[in-house]
Amino acid sequence: MSDAELQPGAEPISPEAKELATSTRRVVLVALLVLAILSVGLGIVWQRTGLWNPSWGAPERVAVCPSDALRPANPQETKVNVYNATDRIGQATATAEALKERGFRVGSVTNAQLPDDVREGQGVILAGPDSLDRALALQRQMPKVAIKLQPERTDGAVDLVLGDSFRGLIRPDRVSMAPGVPRCEEALFGG
Repeated sequence: MSDAELQPGAEPISPEAKELATSTRRVVLVALLVLAILSVGLGIVWQRTGLWNPSWGAPERVAVCPSDALRPANPQETKVNVYNATDRIGQATATAEALKERGFRVGSVTNAQLPDDVREGQGVILAGPDSLDRALALQRQMPKVAIKLQPERTDGAVDLVLGDSFRGLIRPDRVSMAPGVPRCEEALFGG
């Protein structure tokens, strides 16, 4: 049976057309194979050099403030970075010194910026999910300052960013180190 008999009304395929179709198929298959090998090689290079991050496009990590009571960390175990988001000169330095006197370890002391609606308040304590006990110890020194969770934060330190309404720490004899629930707000900077 010829090709013409298989397809009524069709012209027979010339040997040159058959050869062209076969060679085109081979070229396409070889190109796809080379592309697959290059893709696998590039993936291996990206993974070994750290350029490939499989979490791209993954949902953002969410941190939730606990509803159960936590025991505040000891101030000596708590590293605090103090930032002044106000126009008052020396606010962060004075607060850092007061925290040192209460046993906290102080890291960075400098200026910062906050969104206007946050800056107008007393400030904010920034903490990762693993440092909530440290954030609670700091929050006990200034109960009206809320904790903002940074889900991706893992450094163990907490940041105190002072707002316009901040007037200082509460008296040491009024600070409770009993277990309690931290007062948190939604994540501020995402991570």
